[in-house]
Amino acid sequence: MTLPVHFKPYLNVLGLVVCLCLYGFITGATAQAQSPSGGSAIFKIPKGYGPVDFPDKELKGVMLLNIKRPSGMFLFYVDKTATLAELSQKVRPIFAQMFVHAEKAQLPWTESVLPPHEKAPDETGLLCTTTETDKEIQIATYLRPSEGRNLVYGYFAMRHQKPKGDDGKFMDSSGKGAKDFDELLKTLQ
Repeated sequence: MTLPVHFKPYLNVLGLVVCLCLYGFITGATAQAQSPSGGSAIFKIPKGYGPVDFPDKELKGVMLLNIKRPSGMFLFYVDKTATLAELSQKVRPIFAQMFVHAEKAQLPWTESVLPPHEKAPDETGLLCTTTETDKEIQIATYLRPSEGRNLVYGYFAMRHQKPKGDDGKFMDSSGKGAKDFDELLKTLQ
């Protein structure tokens, strides 16, 4: 199995990622993001995605990586005082560094508000996009109020300026267009 070019910066965790991706891909497993203060988000991992720990140790959660395209999803819990704007600022460099060199991860981002999902009318969403030379990166971040701590979840993808067959799927301004993310949302409890 060859590691896609877009995830080469993570060679130090290649073995773990491959094992977990194969497990998630084969089983279509159910997983959960656990809140330290109790409660958890339960969801089914979409086929073709593998779970790994969220790379930021302050934000304990899970990241689901697509094994064929430069895209993924994430879920973690935060204190009630955390704002969507703060969280969006915090996750941008994490995902940008997957696709561009670390020193270039400070990129200019455009933001637009995403509507809440039908199941969670009190959630807020933010869609952020940036361009770096020959690539575009998109990150959708949602903040859903819950008991004790708030759930943060979202989707990220990269595509080339000149389309290639392995580009990640981008969302439109209403949060639609990433079928795998929609699949995750159908099972999110």
